[in-house]
Amino acid sequence: MNETKKDVHNNLCRAIAAKLDFTMEDKGFSRDRNSLDYIRRCDAGEQLLQIHFTFKPALDSRANAHIYPWLRLKFPEVNRVASEIVGGQHGAIGTTDITLAQPVDFVIPKKAHIYWFTYGREDDYVLCVRSIQGYIEKWIIPFLDDYTTVASLTHFYESKDERIPAQRHFYIYVAAAYILLGQPAKAMEVLETKFGRPGSRRDYAKAFEYVERLLK
Repeated sequence: MNETKKDVHNNLCRAIAAKLDFTMEDKGFSRDRNSLDYIRRCDAGEQLLQIHFTFKPALDSRANAHIYPWLRLKFPEVNRVASEIVGGQHGAIGTTDITLAQPVDFVIPKKAHIYWFTYGREDDYVLCVRSIQGYIEKWIIPFLDDYTTVASLTHFYESKDERIPAQRHFYIYVAAAYILLGQPAKAMEVLETKFGRPGSRRDYAKAFEYVERLLK
């Protein structure tokens, strides 16, 4: 079957509607009819499971599509404080409307990693989505259930949760979480640990100044 990119999107939509919607709705997620994104409200904001795909992927020249889910957390208050910490220098913290974004690979144990490809057959989509469903139930939902509150970001830091291989700027969001919880001393500990070297301290000088003011 000679599929177009639109065909892939439509076929994937039909497969997740038939095989994944019930599971996700049971866990509190919703999805617009023509969307590949599932959204769930939580205490701190919003969680998304996004079913991305690459058309004609380089990973497999025979495949029509490579399907790869992503996770996103959007915690508005954390994002607001993170922006304040760096003095509005958003290049220092990435995209300020997203608290965390990463492929689901990091949540899944390495020995269980898998690639999901379609090859132009309708059954390919059903088989991929069924497989994804198993991964969602076993690893992805438990991860998202652990990250629903502002405090969960501090638990990540204190427990060294390896399911989030955080880029350095993510620790500004962790510091913001501590500030929202009324713990500026812990926020300063994060800054000293992650940005304490001379070069990093210069780059994030506004963050140190912000937290120092709170400690006075």
